[in-house]
Amino acid sequence: MNKKNAVEKLDDHPVVALLGSVPFSGGPLRLLALEARRSREKRMTLFLDAVREDISRLGNDKVDKTYLGSEDFYTNLEFVWSQLAQTRDEQKLSYLKAFFVGAISLERPDTSVTELLRRYLLTLTGSHLALLRAVHDKQAQYSLRDRLHSQATIPGEMPLSRPDLAILLPGHPEELIGFLAIDLLAQGLLGDWATTHQGAPSDEHFVITDVGRLFMRELLRWSVTDGAQQQHAADGAARRR
Repeated sequence: MNKKNAVEKLDDHPVVALLGSVPFSGGPLRLLALEARRSREKRMTLFLDAVREDISRLGNDKVDKTYLGSEDFYTNLEFVWSQLAQTRDEQKLSYLKAFFVGAISLERPDTSVTELLRRYLLTLTGSHLALLRAVHDKQAQYSLRDRLHSQATIPGEMPLSRPDLAILLPGHPEELIGFLAIDLLAQGLLGDWATTHQGAPSDEHFVITDVGRLFMRELLRWSVTDGAQQQHAADGAARRR
């Protein structure tokens, strides 16, 4: 299915149709609604162009053409569309693109992993993703035992304190970083090092969980434009430890 047909399919989405039928009574409201739609459609067009470029880099032979137009394909397409309608965050848009490219590839994750990716992408902001990526890059090479249960610590790597996280994510208030870390902890993507180390303060030292590593690994696997193929190879070596 070509990009034009994909956009036309999205234009037929019941939510889009419903919004198009709302009887706006004021001129400013009508203009605002039209501008919002134009902005959303522009993001979708740019997104599809970026997907096409990434597929071109990967190789068109890696796309599962039998998957295009399937029910699962439209589920993922509608998910991405709904997210594009809600965010302009470049970080999140980048990971949504990676998710979509991976979902249409011949080597795409199985359905359960795809559903897991959708669930987390639905709730995480670009700042969440940036923080999780930073922790992943520091700790993905270590096994879960080393990350969570080892008594040995590696300053600036494992575990990561709130000040450590602030260094990894410059430009973000430390209070916000603390909130993001606790939120990622609640979602099971980060772990609290204190849970296996008596006497350590809770919610102060963080490690990436296996779920967090899987989530980020699958996204980085298809993040063609940031050199993630090399990162994925490194992660593969780490998983074999």
